[in-house]
Amino acid sequence: MGQQQILTMHLMVKVLIKNRLSLGLSIFLCVIGCSIPTDKKIIVAGFDNHAWKTDSLGCLGKRNKLALILVEKMDSFIRGRDKETLVDFLGQPNIRYFGISDSMYCYFVSGGRQCFDSLWEEKKAFEAEQILFFIDKRGKIKGTTGLIYP
Repeated sequence: MGQQQILTMHLMVKVLIKNRLSLGLSIFLCVIGCSIPTDKKIIVAGFDNHAWKTDSLGCLGKRNKLALILVEKMDSFIRGRDKETLVDFLGQPNIRYFGISDSMYCYFVSGGRQCFDSLWEEKKAFEAEQILFFIDKRGKIKGTTGLIYP
């Protein structure tokens, strides 16, 4: 066997070992990645998010009882999730407040000025019962106020 053939075989073995390592690493990462839950959907026992969304301003009275369920189980399902997951679960917030590093999403729970005045102002929004969610600059939910009463 000539020196050229030995060198070629040596390179082929190196490539084969490298490819096996890459293949093994790829399979390992796939198995690990497939075992991590990717479903961002929130499910809370007793909470009807369809009813919550259909009462978008809190004027129909559907949100009152649902808000109690939400507040009771809040920390166990919401902290650390991203804001898109929150919006998917509760619908678009009624008001968004933006700060330098944080933001707040406000959801009305009960009727207030927003129910009878088509030109209601955000500064008068606090006349309605509501829940505020605090969101950090990375878009993760850091907490909530629970229910705020006017």
